[in-house]
Amino acid sequence: MIFPASHWLRVLLHLCAMSLFTVSLASGMRLAADGDWPLQQYWTAIAPQGDMISWHLGSALGWLAVSLTVLFAWIKKRADVAPARPKGLLIRALYLTLPVQLLSGAVFYLGIGVGVLDWVLAIHYWGALSLLILIAAHLTEQLALRGGRFLPAVFIPRKFSHGLGLLAVSCAAGAALWWGGGADSQELVVAPLAEKERIQIDGSPDEAAWAAAEPVTVTTYQGNDYHTAIPVEVRALANPYTVYFSISWPDAHADYSHLPLQKTESGWKALHAGFEKDDERVYYEDKLAVMLSKGGGFGGDNSIHLGGHPLEGYPASRSGRGYHYTTDGSIRDVWHWKAVRGGDMAVLDDDHFGKPEAACAFCPRYKAGYQPDPVEDGGVRQNWDWFRTSGVTPLRIPREGPGVTKGENAMTWYGSRTYRAERDETPAGGSLPSVLWMSHYEGDRGDVRGRAQWKDGRWYLELARARETGSPFDIPIADGVFMWVAPFDHAQTRHAYHHRPIRLRVRP
Repeated sequence: MIFPASHWLRVLLHLCAMSLFTVSLASGMRLAADGDWPLQQYWTAIAPQGDMISWHLGSALGWLAVSLTVLFAWIKKRADVAPARPKGLLIRALYLTLPVQLLSGAVFYLGIGVGVLDWVLAIHYWGALSLLILIAAHLTEQLALRGGRFLPAVFIPRKFSHGLGLLAVSCAAGAALWWGGGADSQELVVAPLAEKERIQIDGSPDEAAWAAAEPVTVTTYQGNDYHTAIPVEVRALANPYTVYFSISWPDAHADYSHLPLQKTESGWKALHAGFEKDDERVYYEDKLAVMLSKGGGFGGDNSIHLGGHPLEGYPASRSGRGYHYTTDGSIRDVWHWKAVRGGDMAVLDDDHFGKPEAACAFCPRYKAGYQPDPVEDGGVRQNWDWFRTSGVTPLRIPREGPGVTKGENAMTWYGSRTYRAERDETPAGGSLPSVLWMSHYEGDRGDVRGRAQWKDGRWYLELARARETGSPFDIPIADGVFMWVAPFDHAQTRHAYHHRPIRLRVRP
């Protein structure tokens, strides 16, 4: 064996391994509950809720320290004397499975290999279940076959002679790998832009300045198509007053349909496939979200809380997937580009994640800490008073004609008229948009300008925002700020995401 019986470091590593495995498995169950894995329904029922991404990735760092300690001890013992082969098939299987789990998790976290991430995710999932079976078998062997006579050596330390140096070296090596290797984030250098040089916000990054901006690509995954990775390329420019971003990502089809209204023999209904539970995945527009934070913590800087009821005393999540909110009073700045809502207004929806808001009896959806920035006027609204799965009553209809063509995905408020049954000449099978454009956002909610174009299977989005808006709901864009991006492929809430944040490097 690598450590003598009852060696204090052996006892410590066993206790750490048991604790880390419990945390890793429990938090991993909650992450797996959001996918389409076998046994998913059981994980949904029994897995803990809350900031599980942070717990899962934090336990991975603990596993790194434990693994390095064992590795260095094995190397040292091998140098001193020829080590005996591990006894037992179970121990050998554990020694093989654990490194595979750590490696697959690291590949997934770093987003290495877009084409193989689906396989890596499958290996990680089935590897976790294999570890559970192996550990259960190992405990059974020790208790049933060996009478538990070796258990005291696992829990009761007797030899404190050496090992502190080995532990210190392992922790230092782990820290060097994490922070020294840049595993905590990847840097995006914001290229300088002359004050006189202009960037046209039109979704076509063809200005010469963009070519000088070095791109960063992050691999996002587990979105609407759970098993498809989406690489997102980000570039940035800045003059003394404004920061510009060019963001592009592949998408085979541009989706503009947003819960269209369809006339039936019995009246109007909104086409939907999950909207009533905040999980529309068919009749929805393409979107992209950008999040900024002063910290780069796990789980979107601790703003992602998973589960059906992660907030005690607040409404349950209708989708069962959880909420965005913060627990320390800080905010995360969120910009939301939407292909239909706001698309023609050349503005993003400037929102934020903050403390959970109180429940609203008449609000169509409880969103916890995900809230819009204050708005003075403008915006969009749905073309109904209240959504019901059985049917809706439109608010507005076109000024002229019985309806609109299928290619029209929104109407302007002032270019339409109030719906009345006697005015409705739309035949059964006709359609109306569910999106009503009011006017540009005025106030904090309209701080971010942006336009996008879809071309040859790819979205190109250009954004612009002042470095400092003066709003308490915005994060100033400065050196060291962390950034995340999340594409939505015709999905309401199921966006692809990445764990490792982008860190902005901005000149004063």
